[in-house]
Amino acid sequence: MRVSFPLFIASVVAVALPSAHASHPAPYQGVFTMSNDITNTIGVNQISADGSLQWVGAFETGGIGLGFGTIGRWTSTNIINYHVWNDQQWLVAANMGGLNYESSVSIFKVAPDLTLELTDVVDAIRSDSSVAWATSVAAYDDRACVFGGGDNLLLECFRISTEGKLSSDFYKDFNIAINPNITVSGASGTASVQFSPDGTKLAVLSKGSISSFFFEFGGVPLNPDAIAPAGLYIFPVESGDVRYGEPMVLEIDVYTRPYDLVWSPDSSNRLWTVGFPVTPTDPANIMTIDIDSSGVSEVGTAQFGPSFACWIEYLNGHLYTSNFVLFDDLTIFPVNDDGMANVTSARTQSIATDGNPANSGPFDFAFSGETGSGKRYMYVQLALSKEIGAFEMLDDGSMTEVGRYPIIGDWTWNSGAAATLLSQDELNELFSPKEPTPSPTVAPTPAPTPAPTAAPTPSPTSGASQTVLAFTSAFAAVVVPLLFN
Repeated sequence: MRVSFPLFIASVVAVALPSAHASHPAPYQGVFTMSNDITNTIGVNQISADGSLQWVGAFETGGIGLGFGTIGRWTSTNIINYHVWNDQQWLVAANMGGLNYESSVSIFKVAPDLTLELTDVVDAIRSDSSVAWATSVAAYDDRACVFGGGDNLLLECFRISTEGKLSSDFYKDFNIAINPNITVSGASGTASVQFSPDGTKLAVLSKGSISSFFFEFGGVPLNPDAIAPAGLYIFPVESGDVRYGEPMVLEIDVYTRPYDLVWSPDSSNRLWTVGFPVTPTDPANIMTIDIDSSGVSEVGTAQFGPSFACWIEYLNGHLYTSNFVLFDDLTIFPVNDDGMANVTSARTQSIATDGNPANSGPFDFAFSGETGSGKRYMYVQLALSKEIGAFEMLDDGSMTEVGRYPIIGDWTWNSGAAATLLSQDELNELFSPKEPTPSPTVAPTPAPTPAPTAAPTPSPTSGASQTVLAFTSAFAAVVVPLLFN
């Protein structure tokens, strides 16, 4: 065998000294959905440049979902939330808590390859005097808030540590008496919670509770009277010890049934709500709402339908609503200069399976950031067919279907949708190796010239030196013959 001595030494050094720039997994954009089963689980799909999806895996939240009956399909809006803070992707999930209202909130770190690391799960909106399901969650920087209801409306907010641990720092009991046994939709009055784009406001939407709606498509109304009021609460988000101030309140007609909200990405002073009707023959509605120092005010309400419009999002001058069962479609509204949804120019995008309504069951939906192709996509949670519908977003606000991708696993249904908001370029930048910041250098103070010293008298070889010499001789006796054989 012939061995090169320089190569031998180089190999030893390469093993002992790892590269200063360790390799990173390619960062991927993703879509996240929730099972809402008793063993609650997050399903993750990878987004390709063309908008298609590839299954990554399922990750347990450590909490309890709802896990029973049609109620699980009706209760949640924004039940999972993706955001970026402290150079890290996070996913926060509300666990509804099952029949015993054991509600909690989970937080994950999202790795570049989309695997989820559960960093904490803690009880949320628990009360000795009330019961509540956790139905909506919002996050911004180091804050996360959970909203829910049962026989009352409750809000609890948490501080996120850099390690992903949660600590409660705000609790709000709305003191609204509700009868949870009347509402098939559970949540009993809850709708949605969301931070404003700049994080200075927290919007909490209550849809109220009307027993006349909950007749499972053909049953007899129990009682036409409102059980709980509807309203929008805007909490100022403070700095320092006082995290959330007293809310401004807008009372909303309970018969409009506001179910979800979305902030304008260009302003923390405007948002929209969407409401679905008391009966399937009534029109749905989009309400435009402005917020300033004097309070919260309704700009106007646009009606459309009939439609079960339950979820709403905004993108590039258009509002989009997802319309559940009986309709199986999405509605697209241009937004006028005054902020009102333009109903006369609205378009409908059918997502019924094989043209047969009530087979897909569009639920929550989310937009991705720009993919590597420079395009953005909508991902719609299809609760009845247990799929995710992917749609390419076009410049005029319309959309074209890319495909449908099954939820992998034995899920009763899927509940909630979130997607990577960063573009592929932003994601690459987030996970690119960071060069360390050089420390400032200070010119050294010249040392005084040392006085001349006499040459030292050689001393006998120390014991340590003798050991080194012996090792060197032994090493040469083994290695040198190899060099010349």
